[in-house]
Amino acid sequence: VAKNIDIFTRVYKEIAFNYVDEINPEKFLRAGIKGMLSSLDPYTIFIDEKRKDDIELLTTGKYGGVGITIGIRDDKVTIIELMDGYSAQRQGLHIGDAIVKVDSVIITKDNFEDISLHVKGEPGSFVNLTILRNDNDTLLFNLVREEIVIKNIAYCGFFPENSNNLYIKLTGFNR
Repeated sequence: VAKNIDIFTRVYKEIAFNYVDEINPEKFLRAGIKGMLSSLDPYTIFIDEKRKDDIELLTTGKYGGVGITIGIRDDKVTIIELMDGYSAQRQGLHIGDAIVKVDSVIITKDNFEDISLHVKGEPGSFVNLTILRNDNDTLLFNLVREEIVIKNIAYCGFFPENSNNLYIKLTGFNR
């Protein structure tokens, strides 16, 4: 292990200091980490210090947010799920709403990966979302961040009723 770390360090230093073009050392290191992890299973990922909320979510099932799940639809960052009882649902956001801005940050599919850094935050604080609805209505929502608790089991019930057939919808794993 020590020999391999030494080789990695020497290659990193040599390229960082002597490469023909200027490189971003942090981005270069992160690419190396990503490359190493890509040789493993798809579930082994690196979560850096900027994403401490993601670590808390993975370990406790809780985070400070507004209760939305987002994805890319038709090249737009779109709300694909609203969690029952949280700020986004109570304020009237809809599934299919496109997020145009979070506070003063313009959101595109290119910075989609960083949106949680802007939406998530300390419970009790506020975040402004500019939404495009039906491709022509621009709406502004001022949402309060709350402690979001992710439930591992979204549904559990017998079907048909009074039978021995139990259906469980498992949506995640945490402690």
